[in-house]
Amino acid sequence: MKLSIQQVADALDLPVETVERWVRQGRIPFQRQQDEIHFRLGVLERWAVQHKLPFHLTSERPDPKEICQPGSIHEALQRGGFYYDIEGSDTESVLQSAVRRLRDLELSTQNRTLLLARLLEREAMASTGVGKGVAIPHPRIPLEKAVPCPTICTFFLKHAAPYQAIDDKPVFILFLLLSPSTSAHLHCLSRLAFCVRDDAFVSFLRSRPAPETLLARVAAFEEQLDAPN
Repeated sequence: MKLSIQQVADALDLPVETVERWVRQGRIPFQRQQDEIHFRLGVLERWAVQHKLPFHLTSERPDPKEICQPGSIHEALQRGGFYYDIEGSDTESVLQSAVRRLRDLELSTQNRTLLLARLLEREAMASTGVGKGVAIPHPRIPLEKAVPCPTICTFFLKHAAPYQAIDDKPVFILFLLLSPSTSAHLHCLSRLAFCVRDDAFVSFLRSRPAPETLLARVAAFEEQLDAPN
């Protein structure tokens, strides 16, 4: 798909003049045919990820009325689905297997590729292995056009794998956190962290519980969080 300078400026939420200056300076990938300049969508999306810039075509921007409120992680886990026997021997191969297995999310091939790139980018900054064999991978930049509601995909690994976690213990479970906004991400992350700080809950996770059993346990945790002091 070819884009005009105006479309690129809108997608980057920048003035057209800024994009024109970047073209002159060679700071943004573009193609020239005769006297016309155009941009390729796939190339620009990868470039935006590399430079940590938000990039959303106007037609892909979510309607604020359609974006869910943060809600409970119980609901987010239901939306994300549960996956067992994920292959992988290190962080990259585990994440590749996890993203490849995603079936409950209607992700285009392009969004799936972008998701993996952003997950690996986040891991390059610092491991999302939070300790006790648990990791909470997530994109550094929310995937606004991929999920309208906070979503947590649960992956039980076939074999625990090295993940450069903060306690150096291999990871046996991933909670892949996808959010349409930063506020929703922080809300879900804090609730999920509350659960996995509990040693008994982590031991329970090692038993690879069925989805309905895990959901019931998480719902009980959230009742504690929401109970009046």
